[in-house]
Amino acid sequence: MTRRFIAYGAVLLLLAVLQEESAFRLTLWGVKPDLLLVFVVVATLQEGMVGGGASALVAAWFQAASTGIAVGSTIVSKAVSSLACAHVEPHVVRENCLTCMPVAFLATWLCEGIFFFFYPRVWSARWPAQVGLESLLNALLAPVIYAPIVFLSRGKENKAL
Repeated sequence: MTRRFIAYGAVLLLLAVLQEESAFRLTLWGVKPDLLLVFVVVATLQEGMVGGGASALVAAWFQAASTGIAVGSTIVSKAVSSLACAHVEPHVVRENCLTCMPVAFLATWLCEGIFFFFYPRVWSARWPAQVGLESLLNALLAPVIYAPIVFLSRGKENKAL
């Protein structure tokens, strides 16, 4: 259990640092993936509703602190996305890293929609395209974040990856 929490903490800290503008240069047409949301999806699929909710709270706090955006909107959007992922979690094969891709894709749409509702910005005709591209980037990066967590947190009873 301690090994699992250390793995989650290390990955979360690394992703929080990479989420910063200066540290993470992966952008596609001006859109960056939301690494912390992908972490919330992965934690929810691995740990269920309680672990996912806790990771959503911590990830939202990291994101709000680093970007200066509204904390409440970030927490609500990530927590509701985590709750939606928790309903999918019983139907996902936890050891298969590819199963998190469609969940991350849909969770990004949900999270961004809720965030936009609670923290409205000037409407842009590009918003759907930007969210769609962010969803695609999050889905492609989800196995990259999922695999190390599964590998680092597995015990002797679970050898399959």
